[in-house]
Amino acid sequence: MRLVRVLITFTLFFAACAEDVPPEFPPSITSLHPDSTVLQKPESIRLTEAGHQKELFLHYTTLSFDIQWSDRPGDTARLTQRTDGSAQHIRYASGTQTWWDRRNVWVLPAPGDTFSAAQARYDLRAWHYFACLPYKLRDPGVQFQPMPDRTLDGRPCAVGRLTFRPGTGDTPDDWFAVFTDREAGLLRAAAFITTLDQYSVEAASKVPQMIRYRDYKTVAGIPVAHSWIFTVWQTESLDRGRELRRASLSDIRFGAADSVFVLPAAARKM
Repeated sequence: MRLVRVLITFTLFFAACAEDVPPEFPPSITSLHPDSTVLQKPESIRLTEAGHQKELFLHYTTLSFDIQWSDRPGDTARLTQRTDGSAQHIRYASGTQTWWDRRNVWVLPAPGDTFSAAQARYDLRAWHYFACLPYKLRDPGVQFQPMPDRTLDGRPCAVGRLTFRPGTGDTPDDWFAVFTDREAGLLRAAAFITTLDQYSVEAASKVPQMIRYRDYKTVAGIPVAHSWIFTVWQTESLDRGRELRRASLSDIRFGAADSVFVLPAAARKM
């Protein structure tokens, strides 16, 4: 079952990294005015949004793509999301469908498929966020703070950290550190912790991961990374993190596809 495989993966990951605890990151942001990081637009945000064609991205109603995971053999899916983040839909190869309407998770399982609420919520929220991260740096509730540049894969990168105000989204205790290529303006990587699977902040902070965005190709005028590589995050040596898994994207499309967001009568809220 999908959830069992995911839990086993995370259990092994926690065990392997228990002794590899990086320095705390990021430190608490207590000196910033509550609205300061929303009102201003740091240079690294401008760089990222320009490189990823944010204005053109928001011109389109939806983004959809097929995704295949290296640690979930045979489990592929079609993800469709509104570019403003207001709705998501996933159709799995099994036939199971899930929806997010900004408030609730809905599931229509295929006959014989066992699918948990935890798995549905994780897939709907996590993969959408990874796909749209370059466009979320100024979302409501996001606190963005520029940090010193770092070199990643030989590229000078602007670095910024994202934390979230209490009550923001499902997991306001998460944080991200985003690395934007200064020459191309493209997001090359993001270190992060996630408490979406009900991990405590303390436990999640011991095993931060890094997603590396690779194989950028232009789709409808917008650069899109077709390969995502997840590694252990090494704070001192960014290029040496042990690989954990990969996600591959294909058949990426921008356009109107609102019909997939219509909930069938048989869908149930989870």
